[in-house]
Amino acid sequence: MLSLLALVIVGCWFLSYTASFSPVPEHDIMLAASQRTAQAYEAVRTQRLSLLPVDAEDDPNATGLIGPMFTGITTTQGQLEAKRTTTNPNSGALLVHLLLEAGVSPGDTIAVNLSGSFPAVNIALFCAMEELDVTGIVFSSVGASTYGATLPELTYPDMELLLWKQGIITQRSAYISMGGQHDLGSDMDPSLVSSIQARLSHAGYSILTFEDLGENLDFRFQYYNTAPISCFVNIGGNLLSFGGSSLMTRLDGGILTQLPAGETGDGLVQRFLRQGTPVINLLGMKDIYSSSGLPIDPVPLPLPGEGDLYEKVTYNRPAAALFLVVAIVLLWKLWLANHPRNHY
Repeated sequence: MLSLLALVIVGCWFLSYTASFSPVPEHDIMLAASQRTAQAYEAVRTQRLSLLPVDAEDDPNATGLIGPMFTGITTTQGQLEAKRTTTNPNSGALLVHLLLEAGVSPGDTIAVNLSGSFPAVNIALFCAMEELDVTGIVFSSVGASTYGATLPELTYPDMELLLWKQGIITQRSAYISMGGQHDLGSDMDPSLVSSIQARLSHAGYSILTFEDLGENLDFRFQYYNTAPISCFVNIGGNLLSFGGSSLMTRLDGGILTQLPAGETGDGLVQRFLRQGTPVINLLGMKDIYSSSGLPIDPVPLPLPGEGDLYEKVTYNRPAAALFLVVAIVLLWKLWLANHPRNHY
């Protein structure tokens, strides 16, 4: 009996190697989004190299999407490994996957709030929106955590503007804020704040300068809801997304459909969830990428189309179920043989 049981176990092991792989239904859109993302990343890289060489240690793939650790617009501490992970061009596919998983359909409108902390993900979102034919009502901020879009000459809105001018993306942010303290850049170099605001204003961006955070939040939420919103996307830790609540550190990254019990904070995430709108929360990037089948901090970077995200795995379930039933029966018989009943 033990020999038979061993054969069943070997059979189960063999089944694990007979899985079939096939493209996911959204494969072509995901690939197109990643190809567009790669094109966008190259455009930003070219612009970055014209301004300042990349740091080979911080940015071994020379993407130009990794900023200096500290500058006059750095806001908080960020994780370098997480920033490098997001420079994978297959971030475009990941954003397509998340949008579809959240229930977004072609022709829909989504609300978006971006910081400068993860410029690669911001860009990937715009590329995903292009391929999905989704409209974004977008607010973005200049401030960035360490190794984000911290170069004052090439902030995230500057990158977005560059891609928009080149026609790689056809949408851009409706409003820009400085981010950081009070969403006004109060903790930033004042001369940089002035020059960046002047530059972006000259480029046609509307700059938000609300002194009151409550008014700022109300304005954004009302502006978003001028159209039916199918999903809210938060990338990074912009103050208005969580309203200063500790919820930012307590929520998992990915798709959210409800708030934790007892949450009383007031931010965009809380407001959208309370009105029943799903939220894609893009924080905790390493966990999000790993669980989606994309590598952590890869060197060299994968090409568009590479990653488990593009495939679904199918197992021979009937055969697996049969082996499981046989194994249970054999184990039961083995147990009975070693535990005979007492007869009096």
